[in-house]
Amino acid sequence: MKKFVSMFLATLTIVAALTVSSAAYSEGVKTNSCGVTYVQTSSRSKYSVNELIVRSIVDKANTMIENMVERELSKRNPDIPGLIEKTNIIASNTIKIATMLGVEVKCEYKAYKYNGTVFYIDPLIVIRRSNVT
Repeated sequence: MKKFVSMFLATLTIVAALTVSSAAYSEGVKTNSCGVTYVQTSSRSKYSVNELIVRSIVDKANTMIENMVERELSKRNPDIPGLIEKTNIIASNTIKIATMLGVEVKCEYKAYKYNGTVFYIDPLIVIRRSNVT
């Protein structure tokens, strides 16, 4: 499990690092009347790039969570507490990265049933831009 979590965090960290370079492409380089070159930033374009990246991360995290649930429930003796723990780690790390990028993501729990027992797993949804700039 440690290897899985570290691989997931490494992937998300790389995506977050690429965000900075992606945001730079959405900003325009201008030269003023004095010949000084500067970068004109647009919070709207930066946000749309961040939101697209977060949506991609959330989609991948949700796919990973769904696949984990399907695999675990197909086992003869599934480890439901372990499954919930693993999916919670994925969800919380994804939310942390989204917050760093200025986008709010929350869990919207989905009920699953196994042998008459109901348990909840937390797929993620992108809400809106947060106040982080």
